[in-house]
Amino acid sequence: MPGVSGVTVVTNARVYYHYTRGCGRIGRPAFPAPSVERAGSFRHNPRESRRGIEKVCLPSLRGVQATKQSILSWCGTMDCFAEPVIGRRFAPTRWLAMTAACCLKPESNCDAGEEYSLVAVAVEGPDSKTLAGRDDLEHRNGVGRPQRNWLVICAPSMRIGDTKMTYCCGVLVRDGLVMIADTRTNAGLDNVSTFRKLHIFSKPGERVMAIASAGNLAISQSVLSTLTEGLEDPHSGEIETLLNAPTMFQAAQRIGKAIRAVHATEGTALQSEDINFDVSFLFGGQIKGSRMRLFMVYPAGNFIECTTDTPYLQIGEHKYGKPVLDRAMHYDVELYEALKTSLISMDSTMRSNLGVGLPIDVLVVRSDVCDADLNHRIEAGEPYFHDLRSRWSAALRAAHQNIPRPPYKTETPKT
Repeated sequence: MPGVSGVTVVTNARVYYHYTRGCGRIGRPAFPAPSVERAGSFRHNPRESRRGIEKVCLPSLRGVQATKQSILSWCGTMDCFAEPVIGRRFAPTRWLAMTAACCLKPESNCDAGEEYSLVAVAVEGPDSKTLAGRDDLEHRNGVGRPQRNWLVICAPSMRIGDTKMTYCCGVLVRDGLVMIADTRTNAGLDNVSTFRKLHIFSKPGERVMAIASAGNLAISQSVLSTLTEGLEDPHSGEIETLLNAPTMFQAAQRIGKAIRAVHATEGTALQSEDINFDVSFLFGGQIKGSRMRLFMVYPAGNFIECTTDTPYLQIGEHKYGKPVLDRAMHYDVELYEALKTSLISMDSTMRSNLGVGLPIDVLVVRSDVCDADLNHRIEAGEPYFHDLRSRWSAALRAAHQNIPRPPYKTETPKT
């Protein structure tokens, strides 16, 4: 719940309280049938004849996504999630969340035009009253045992493509370019696959280019196929590809054109299925006679370029790996030190998000060589990456232990 240390749940949410008797233990809860809201009124399932439901509107935290640990594909509505509430204060509390199999459009207390789904949360234990934030939730049944309290959260439904399930990073330093990408794709909890997301286009000695993709796999593959086959220039009739682009800037423009071409072909069909046109690319490399460059291309086909002030770009699930790059990366870092930092950034993301995983594809290109210095795939169990992960975890624990405790609490003098 917002405000509970260590837990990210659902925001932009309204909460409904269910009161039930005789619920099973948390390991095998007697989950009540979900309530259903129709015609603007929230009605409890007739089988639950206990106390009615009180609607409580919580403050909205805009822009925050649902449970960060989930690897689920958000298909119209949330499927389910479960996570223990951590910390000593809430250690006795456990909760489980599920959604109703319906999509709601409440008429009041909700943002107009947004679809909402129900999430039922089981709360039990001595701190359930504190967690729920109300004084009247602690009831007892006839045998004197604490009653299970059920919270039903009305949360905006998530469309396909809202959850980022990959991580790609590009680093541009004085000595050259580093690009890394994971290979995990997710079409549901039981459909996790491996697909290459870092693709190389090269003519050794003349040019080397690499594209890393994030977002909808079908869209990214369509864009890459379009770039491989080429787009016809309406003025000259020339077939434009990455391998005949005169500059890196014009090559980035061709990626944007390919994205817009795919959107023109498939956008309407995707929209009819309520699927976001979600795709983004990192594009980097060098053409002989020009400098090394790195771009990030957005779903609209526009792009930005990496600079010496911030010598890296990220796409996909980037927030967990960004602090490492912010602290350690600068333009004068040695090329393979930049690779090491990028791998630490990848490890940090993998530790916090199960939607990112091995194998990892790695490309290192030295300036003015126009060929790959390293093109490697890190598989599960690879000795160096395993050692890097262990050393980084140990170093963080040691650093944490070596930092003095905060001195803010005043010690009571002994008498």
